[in-house]
Amino acid sequence: MNPVDSRPGATASADRYLVMDVLRGFALLGVLLINLYGFGGVDMLITAKQASTLSTAWLDRHVEFALDLLFYSKANTLFAFLFGLGFWVQLERLEARGARFQRIYLRRVLILSVIGWLHLIYLFTWDILHIYGLAAIILLACRGLKDRTLLWVGLLLTLFADPVIDWLFEFSGVAEIFETS
Repeated sequence: MNPVDSRPGATASADRYLVMDVLRGFALLGVLLINLYGFGGVDMLITAKQASTLSTAWLDRHVEFALDLLFYSKANTLFAFLFGLGFWVQLERLEARGARFQRIYLRRVLILSVIGWLHLIYLFTWDILHIYGLAAIILLACRGLKDRTLLWVGLLLTLFADPVIDWLFEFSGVAEIFETS
């Protein structure tokens, strides 16, 4: 890669972090397994009472335990961690090339957010791309903060992000879309 080339573009194969790509693949596989189980599991296609009468009920309990132990939350957490790490890699590479990181990043986040919101509203109410779009904005806003401030921001987000997002959904009218569908 030419250090004076400030044009954005795809990362060359030689410049990719293979371990990040492999971990991202494992995270997506975990998300897929959890979603496949969830979409075909209890309360989606079958009731708990019906599931308990199946001849495979004992196996289902073991599979659910294994999925919970090995994948649930871990896959999403790993994917979210890799999202943040990808932010840092983009930042470092674009700034090293002299590119305008914030402009390029915000354009990418806008595209991600638009796709996420369209998908959330029109296709799939469990979509998370809109959440990644919001997280990306928060991540950018926190870029230059000191460690102690980042700790407080993280604590406040941990405690209050869910109720604030719920309130924003109610206030904006987005929650009504999901109540009627």
